[in-house]
Amino acid sequence: MGASTILSARIARAAIGLLALVGLAACGDYGGDSSSGGGGGGGASAELASVAGVWDLEITEPTTNCPGELAGGFERFAGVNMTQNGTSVSFLLDDTPVEATLSGRRLALAYSQSEGGGQTSHTGEVSVSPNGSTLSGTTRWEYTDSATSCSGEHRWEGQFVSDAGFQGNLTVQLDWSGSQDLDLLLVTPTGVEVTVTQGGEGCVHQGDDVGSASGGREEIRCTSIIPGSYAVRVRNVSPTSANFQVRSSRDGSTINVSNGTVGAASMANSVLNPAQSNRIVFAVQN
Repeated sequence: MGASTILSARIARAAIGLLALVGLAACGDYGGDSSSGGGGGGGASAELASVAGVWDLEITEPTTNCPGELAGGFERFAGVNMTQNGTSVSFLLDDTPVEATLSGRRLALAYSQSEGGGQTSHTGEVSVSPNGSTLSGTTRWEYTDSATSCSGEHRWEGQFVSDAGFQGNLTVQLDWSGSQDLDLLLVTPTGVEVTVTQGGEGCVHQGDDVGSASGGREEIRCTSIIPGSYAVRVRNVSPTSANFQVRSSRDGSTINVSNGTVGAASMANSVLNPAQSNRIVFAVQN
């Protein structure tokens, strides 16, 4: 694996563990773990932070000694939705579940993962600003494989975006009356696309329906709802156009009903090109 590829993979995968750091102290002191009434050591424990919310994050790499790799690489992660239950914090990043334990107003994390034929380990800590609107911190990484051993740092910067997603049941249902094969796609307010093969942000496709003489139905269900605008598309993989209806509902109450037509799929050089409908947009609020 090339050095640049290792960097890209390492930064992206670092988010799986280290993003847990970033959201986890939304009410703490920046860079410190102060306590009320008592010094360090045996004093009272710092107040447990409340960290549920949506964050935008940027990870840069100010230092690296990997051969052929230049410092200054970065990755951005938008719309990281963090949920909290006591000291336990969890979220999904690129469909990967992340769990961490909060202590006071900061989260320290040490973890490792396999990548590029080697192993990368990460350790570090992230703190938030006094008003809970930003966060920053530095983590240390070390990568080793059979031919390489190198290390560097990651610098984390984060911006609080909105209150956390809330529990509930959001359903998007696609119905059609013909024998065409239609597919339902949903894009969440944070840009995560949910399809028959990919879930995310608490949303899961309920299975592919290839259609029949009596029509077909597909559904996407979300149990963690993020406030904002959702976008729906209908994809047709059949050689004839189709009429459809999309119904969106929250906890059994209808939000939006849209009727439309999606064109026929086409073939080019023996490759099927599915047709897509116009976007159907609806909003969900707290």
